[in-house]
Amino acid sequence: FIFADLVAPIGGALFFKKEISQGKTWGGALFIVLACLFVGSFMVKLSSSGISWHLVVAASVIVAVLDQLSFVLDDNLLVPLGTASILLLL
Repeated sequence: FIFADLVAPIGGALFFKKEISQGKTWGGALFIVLACLFVGSFMVKLSSSGISWHLVVAASVIVAVLDQLSFVLDDNLLVPLGTASILLLL
């Protein structure tokens, strides 16, 4: 999420500038998913514990959705804790 949080404003400024919620755009959400998939691809290849692609894709989408809800709570708290909680429930 740290890497994705850095590239989201670039995506929001360049592509799909339609706002979803309070300064968050579709382009930013798309870049979050793409950045998480990119970093997740390295984790799949380098992990000895067997991280699956299903987990990477699910986490990427969950991160993007929770980032859109950051008006409720700061995204630096909501996204990591929320993603981990949701993945534990799944």
